[in-house]
Amino acid sequence: MDKHTQKERARARLQARQTNMPKQGTRLPLLPILAIILVLILAFFLGSTIRSCSNSVQNEPTANTAPVSSTTSSTSTASTTSSTSTASTTSSSSNTNTTANTSTASSSDSSQQSSAGLSAVQKQGIVASIVASAQQHADELEVLGDPDFKVSDILDEYFVDKMMELAKTNDEVKWISNHAGAYMSDGWEVQYKILKLASEEPAASTYVRNWPTEYPAETQNTSHKNAIKTKTTGPNNVPQLFQWDPRWGYTVYSSTSFGLTGCCPTTLAMVYQGLTGKTDMTPYDMGQLAARDGYMALYDGTDSSFLSNEAWDLGLNCIDVWSDSSSIVAALESNLVLIANVGPGDFTNDGHFIVLSGLKDGKIIVNDPYSKERSEKLWDPETISMQSMIIFGFSKR
Repeated sequence: MDKHTQKERARARLQARQTNMPKQGTRLPLLPILAIILVLILAFFLGSTIRSCSNSVQNEPTANTAPVSSTTSSTSTASTTSSTSTASTTSSSSNTNTTANTSTASSSDSSQQSSAGLSAVQKQGIVASIVASAQQHADELEVLGDPDFKVSDILDEYFVDKMMELAKTNDEVKWISNHAGAYMSDGWEVQYKILKLASEEPAASTYVRNWPTEYPAETQNTSHKNAIKTKTTGPNNVPQLFQWDPRWGYTVYSSTSFGLTGCCPTTLAMVYQGLTGKTDMTPYDMGQLAARDGYMALYDGTDSSFLSNEAWDLGLNCIDVWSDSSSIVAALESNLVLIANVGPGDFTNDGHFIVLSGLKDGKIIVNDPYSKERSEKLWDPETISMQSMIIFGFSKR
């Protein structure tokens, strides 16, 4: 099965589930839930207050009770000595029972008051605590998405198996595999790409793991604690930079995260830093330049003319290089740094930009901004030639 068919099957599986799923990118209906919780809390406290008042009324002596007792006592006194004695005994017994009943009522009142005697401030504190807990839980659900959503609902079996294998030794990938619903905010295609990235690139696992909470970022953070350590390659010391580096990968570019769409700006940043020795233009800065000058395409990355048209102002010379293997090798031997726009094959299903930074043992050194795995390999010139659509050669001017 080719990769295009795999992707179509994944699309079909997702669409089959959509009738039972919340809309992507929408907020859960929190207000009705919180309203119900508040009503239940208020009902509880109101019910306690009513019960307390009811018990107080029942245990309070009425105006008619005392006179009846007095009349009975007078009648008993007016009777014979025997009757008086009997009445006295009865009255004593009655008083004892009354004392016992009063004690019981008092105990009952004390119990009721202990449960209903909270101050208004205490009640407000309890309500606020419950509401805050409910809001926190709701926020967690919003971040995590549909808890029933599985990786197998979006990725083909091949990528699911790769992710499950990585999850055995990588806790971040394990979390990702159990929270596929957390990646739904930008639609199914983004969800597919970012989960696939986690299954193929162990080095990107931290980026993917934190994507639900860190994306979208307003701007880059060059001191991000999870920044990818940079190394250089080739005779021009071209830095190996990745578009999903947390320093800039959570920013928005071409309608979604830079980590998924920023390959072209990242390649130009690598070439610029390697040839000029400057670090003032990061991948994010190159993306901002592309957007400002009209080269960023909505939902489709960057127009390749960005590379040739902006080179001069960046202090670079840029020429076109034929895409046959001998021309590629000759350009690298002449100390040029190349950017290849490649099509479907080893590097992409659609279109992608990679840096060719030099030669080693007759093979090409590749800085792939989307893959540390592919960047660690040496590539046959013919393989690069067969998959390249356009190649630009750069030197410092």
